[in-house]
Order: sequence, then structure tokens, then C-alpha cells
Amino acid sequence: MDIPPYWMRVAQDFPMSEIGDEHLRADCPDGITIQAWGWSHVSLAEAEDRAYDRARKIVQTASRQGGGKALYYPTRTIREQTLQRIRWDGEEIAVITRNRYFAQVLNTRSLMFVDIDAPEMETPDLTMFEWLFNRAQRRKENAEKRQAQETAWLDAQRDYIRMFIAHTPGAGFRVYRTFGGLRLIATDRAYDPLDEATHRVLDAFGADPLYQRLVRNQTCFRARLTPKHWRMLHDLGRQLRHTPELHFRATRDMLTNWSDLDAKRLETFDDWVAVYERLHPDHHATCRYIETVGPECASAAHRDLISRHDQLTNAYRDLPLA
Repeated sequence: MDIPPYWMRVAQDFPMSEIGDEHLRADCPDGITIQAWGWSHVSLAEAEDRAYDRARKIVQTASRQGGGKALYYPTRTIREQTLQRIRWDGEEIAVITRNRYFAQVLNTRSLMFVDIDAPEMETPDLTMFEWLFNRAQRRKENAEKRQAQETAWLDAQRDYIRMFIAHTPGAGFRVYRTFGGLRLIATDRAYDPLDEATHRVLDAFGADPLYQRLVRNQTCFRARLTPKHWRMLHDLGRQLRHTPELHFRATRDMLTNWSDLDAKRLETFDDWVAVYERLHPDHHATCRYIETVGPECASAAHRDLISRHDQLTNAYRDLPLA
């Protein structure tokens, strides 16, 4: 799994002579300061070396591509706060991280998750007459139509899962309802994130191509454990209305030094996350367990991860999905 424990942020000054693009030189007559992050599975020193190397690549790429409009950004390693590293028989099998919108995410070496997005349910718009004189009744009818569409989609997906298992001997899945569709957890075996057979299964269920690319790039599977905060606003908006800067994804364990602005951001981040973590367990679930189709999980390590997943997602509690 490409989830490094060591991160380092550096700032490097580049004189005008090192900036190859004339438009970029015109914008930066006194040179330019580049901030970059580096990472390592080995040490902070290696992370620092990579950060300086990335700073140089940013300037070089901006010079080639003109004006800094298409800078170099990594596509392989995602910078997220590490909350817990989970080991089994001495081997790291999963990492819980916090993503860029503050939700906890379970990253697993070989326990495969498949999220299936439901299509947007269509209902007719209200006419002006209906808006003025029959709004409540039409809203009720539209809600009933959406519910019928969702039920039909869920039934079709569950039938497809059973058909897939019937044609794939030994396959099995735990099935969960999510806010946007379904989540499957494979129970039959360990899956390799780089194996083409794994991606044929993901393709068969219509998994998001961006998720499949991330699976390959990070060599792990991912499942969100806690709610998206904006889906909690209807119930908890007053407590969560002040959201910290989403682009500031640095935490104290990533920084060896920080500015006054960093310190203020960290304090805001910590305070907001504390409120979020206090509120969501009793008010929302991330997914709801429906059924297991095929064999139950035989791996003790995977059973442990599934248990953690179900507990942290509130999968067995009757709470609104978020």
C-alpha cells in the first residue's frame, strides 16, 4: 500500500535564470518560491529529498508548458493524515486515514470494496399552477416515484449480484446500502489491487474508473467510514457551519515546523474535526448492511477489518445515511 508514514514540506527559491518560460519570467522577475511536499516509507530525510526534487520538477514543467498553467502534481501518492495502521501477524493489512473533506477512510491491502453509484432518479418539475396550488401533493407524489425508482434499482442490482455469483464459482459479497447506491465487500478471497482479474470484477459492477485508477496507483482498496459532512448539515448545520479550509491537508504529524498561519489553520482544523467526530456517530451512518450473498468471509484478518468497517460506518444502526 502506497500510504507513506513520513511527509516533509519544503520551500525553495528559484532565480529568474532557472525559469525557462519567458511568460513565467515576466510574471516573476525576482524569481519564484515553490512549496512542495515529499513523502517516504523510510525516513523524514528521504521525504525531504523528494520534496526538493518535486519543487525542481514543478519549475521545470512550468517552464516547458508555459506560464505555470499546468504544473506537475503527483498522481500516485495521496497526502492524508494517518489515524491508525492495522497489522495482522506482523504484516500491515490496512491503514485508516482522514481524507481531504475530513472523513475517515479504510485503506486495505487485499480486502476489496466496490462502490456502485445509483443513477439520478428523475421526477417531473412542478408547473407554475402546481407550485401555487398543489405543491404539497405533487412533492408527495414525486417522493413516492423516487422511492419506487430506488427500490426497482436496488432489486435489479441485487439480482445482478446473484447472477454474477452464480457464474463465478466461490464468489461472495457483503452488500450494504449507501447514500448514493450500494457498497460490496468481497468475502471469498484476498484480491490484488494490480491484478487484471480484480479490475474485471470492478468493471463488471461498474465501479468508478477514477476509483479503479486510484486502486492501481495506491495499490490498495478504499472505503469511506464516516459521513460526508455536507450531508449532515440538514440535521447538524448549526454545529458544522464553519468548515476549515478544504485545501489545507496538513496535520501536526506531517509538519516539522509551521508558520503562524499554519498554526491558526491547525487549530481550526483540530477544533472542527473534534466537533465532527463527536456528532456523527449518534446521528448518521455511512452505509447500512443488507445481506451476504455467497460464502461468509473465511479470513480472520479480513473478518477483523469487516468488523471495524461495520462498527465505524454504523452499518447496523437505523440512522440516516450520509
